[in-house]
Amino acid sequence: MTTIESLSDIYTAARTQRNFDYLYYLDSLLTILSKSAIRNFSVILVVFASFLITLIAYWAFFVLLPIVAIPWSNWYNFNIIWGLFLLYTISFNYYMGVKTNPGTTEDIKVDDDFIYDSQCKKCNKPKPPRTHHCSICKKCVLKMDHHCPWLNNCVGYRNYRYFIGFLLWLSIATFYILCILSPLVLKSDSFFYSISPQGNLRGSKTINNESKSSISKQNVHINNQIDRSGLKFLYQLFVPTFYMPSITKDNSVTNDMVMLLTFLICAGAFLGVGALLAIHTYLLLTGQTTLEYYRSMYAREKLKKERIIYKNPYDLGCYGNFRIVFGNMNPILAILPAVREPPDSNFIIMQRSLNSPYRKKSHAYEI
Repeated sequence: MTTIESLSDIYTAARTQRNFDYLYYLDSLLTILSKSAIRNFSVILVVFASFLITLIAYWAFFVLLPIVAIPWSNWYNFNIIWGLFLLYTISFNYYMGVKTNPGTTEDIKVDDDFIYDSQCKKCNKPKPPRTHHCSICKKCVLKMDHHCPWLNNCVGYRNYRYFIGFLLWLSIATFYILCILSPLVLKSDSFFYSISPQGNLRGSKTINNESKSSISKQNVHINNQIDRSGLKFLYQLFVPTFYMPSITKDNSVTNDMVMLLTFLICAGAFLGVGALLAIHTYLLLTGQTTLEYYRSMYAREKLKKERIIYKNPYDLGCYGNFRIVFGNMNPILAILPAVREPPDSNFIIMQRSLNSPYRKKSHAYEI
């Protein structure tokens, strides 16, 4: 059966083959169209993700922060500095994940004195161990983990560190916001009305039935003291002019609603991104990629029947696996944003360990 790579291959096969397998070529056509859609739609996803990061940063600084902290107090200033740092780390890692070449077989020089595992049938180039051909990028990616449509790029040898960093700092940012909002949102006796004279955080206060009416008036007064220009700017951008008077009248969108909405969005984001971070942390510390993990499941079952314990040939221990990705440095410093090459420039990490049941001859590749 002819290998199908493009629409022209299907057209040629339809004209030249007598026994044209319609089902096979229909499946090939759908595969080509889906890959093309992913490739083109990923650009939109990158723009959309950049827009979301900008919108969330604006919401945090200009809508949420004036509600939970007194402007220009110590607590307010701390959150400005810490928030700018989080925004920088998230934006930096996302940008580097998008722009950094994950590492392909075009970037390596093969030493003829060594034997390589195989040759890619689509690229017609040597395939070092842990290399996989990405049908969307149409390249063989070194130590490929997966193709990420949100990055419009493969996650591989050179940019896996930025992918992990993006997940890590985004999880830290959402968790930090949840920690700030939890005392205000989750307490059943909380009422977000007072500005504490002894602290910088807009606190909550237990109220009884006799004081509800007077406190509600005080709440309206304090809501008017809070800078709501950031929220009004969002109204002008996203709310149709016809609905503006009804929304802005008497501050119908209260501070409670802003905090509750932010809390729910951050909770969902933290659960989703945190789960993905937990998965990739496990893969990082066990020396695996996503593709290798799923492929090793078959090897585990096969060796289990033979009463042989499967051992990952690339596992160097937790700290060794961490160093392979982030470099030989303090882990706290390693996760800070910085542009640097992967620690092993000679691609030695692709060699199979001597204790592997699938060990082949040694390999040496230079990038």
